[in-house]
Amino acid sequence: MPAMPPDFDTTSLSSVTGAQLKFWVNQVNITAGRKVLMKSGKVNDLRQRLTVHHHLNLTAAPLAVTAATPSLLSTLDIQNCQ
Repeated sequence: MPAMPPDFDTTSLSSVTGAQLKFWVNQVNITAGRKVLMKSGKVNDLRQRLTVHHHLNLTAAPLAVTAATPSLLSTLDIQNCQ
């Protein structure tokens, strides 16, 4: 799989501007050393090209990010020890 920029993922891909998409397309071309993706076209076309190039699935639901919280048992254990 081609290397992706650090700020590149399915969430950011679906919400960025055309200028950012063109920047990522340009980075793909620079990394490849040749023109592998076209920078012209509508925003959805650029998204599709980047999705196919990086083997991403935009239709899959993104994983939910959950905050790490202590379990109920450890909280009760702490209270009992006090």
